[in-house]
Amino acid sequence: MPSLQNPRSLPLVAAGLALVLAAAGCGDALSDNPSGSDGSVIRIGFIAERSGVYQAYGNTIFRSSQVAVDEFNKAGGVSVGGKKYTFELDVCDDNSDQTQVAACATKLVKDNGDRFVFGGLGQFGPIVAGITDPNGAIYFASASAVANKLDHYRNVLLVVPALPLRMQLAVKGLMQAYPTAKRVAMLGDEEATTTQTFPPIAELMKAAGLEVVSTQVVPSGQSDPSGQLTEIKRAAPDVLYVYNSSPERMQTTLTAAERLHVATQVFQWTFGCDAPATYLKELTYTGDTFAGASTTDAAPNVAAFMQTYYAQPGVTNPDPNISAALWNYDFFGMLGEAMADAGSTTDTARIVESFGKISYDGLNGTITMKDRAAVFQQSMCTLKDGEITNFLVQPN
Repeated sequence: MPSLQNPRSLPLVAAGLALVLAAAGCGDALSDNPSGSDGSVIRIGFIAERSGVYQAYGNTIFRSSQVAVDEFNKAGGVSVGGKKYTFELDVCDDNSDQTQVAACATKLVKDNGDRFVFGGLGQFGPIVAGITDPNGAIYFASASAVANKLDHYRNVLLVVPALPLRMQLAVKGLMQAYPTAKRVAMLGDEEATTTQTFPPIAELMKAAGLEVVSTQVVPSGQSDPSGQLTEIKRAAPDVLYVYNSSPERMQTTLTAAERLHVATQVFQWTFGCDAPATYLKELTYTGDTFAGASTTDAAPNVAAFMQTYYAQPGVTNPDPNISAALWNYDFFGMLGEAMADAGSTTDTARIVESFGKISYDGLNGTITMKDRAAVFQQSMCTLKDGEITNFLVQPN
C-alpha cells in the first residue's frame, strides 16, 4: 500500500461516570460492531485535547489526523481477506482534564469497542494506556510519559522514536548545530518530560564532552522564568537547553533569555523555528521538532499535506505547532499496511507483530519499528539572524 501522500491509569467510580462522559464530549456508541454498521468501516478512537492546557498541540494533532484518515480513504483504504475497509475517527474530547481522559478511553474502548486509539497527550498518555492495554486495544502514543515505560505495556506503539533514541538524537543535534559549545545549562518546566529526560540527557552530554553547568526547573504555577534564567546566567553557558510545555511558555522563556543575555545559543526540545522567527532578535535558536521532515523547507509530499491541512476551517496559518501535525500522520497508513500483513482488522496481537515487519515511506521519511517504537530521522532547524536552516539528524 503506498504512503498517503503518494496521489497514570485513573480508577473510575461507577457513580457519576455518565456525567463525566457527557462533559468529555463522547458521542454515543456508533454500533455494537467495532468495525461500523456494515463491517467495512473501522472506527479508530481518538482522544482529543481541543481545549484546556494541551489545546495548542491537541488541535493540531487532531486536525492532521483527520486529514490522514481522509487521505487514507481517498487512496482506497485497505483490503484484507478480499474485503475493502476504510477508517473513521471516533472522537472524544477530554478538554485537557485527566478525569475526562479516563472517561474517554473507557467509552471508546469498552463501550464503543474501538480496537485502535490515538491521542492523549503528555501526562495523559499513561492514563489511556492503562485502559487500552488490558482491554487488548492498540494505543498509538507520542507522550514521553508513555515512552519512558513502554516495556510495561503489550499493545502500545510509539509514533515517535523511543525516549533513549530521541535523547541521543537531541544531544547529537545540539552538537551538530553548535559544534564549538562546551558548557550547557538546562532549563525545564516542572513536568514529567523534564523529570524523566533531564538526568539521562545530562549524562549523554557529559559522555559527549559537554559540561552541564546549571540545571533549573520552573514550577508549573510560575509564568516568569527570569529568576531561574538569572541563576543560569551566573554559570556562563555556551548553550541554553530548554524544554517548555507550550508555545506560550516557550515565548516567555526565550524573550526573557534574550533580554537577560543568558546565552547566545538556545536548543529547544519539542518546537520548531516558525514561531520563534516572529519574536527573536539576537539569539541563535535550534529546535528539535520530533518530526522526520521539515515544514519550513518542505518536500513536495509534506507541502501537499500542509496545503490540505491549512485549507481546513479555523486553522491558523502559520500554525506554530505544525511539526506536531506529522507525529500521528503516517501511522494511519502504517496501520493499514499492518492489517494487510496480519490478514486481520481485529487481531491486535498479530497487527502489533506486523508493525515490526514493515518499512513505510511517509512524510517522516522511511519509518520502521523497533521494540514497538518508531525509528526515523529527526528534522531540526536553526534560526539565526532571521534565517532558518533545516538539517536532519540520523539514527546511528
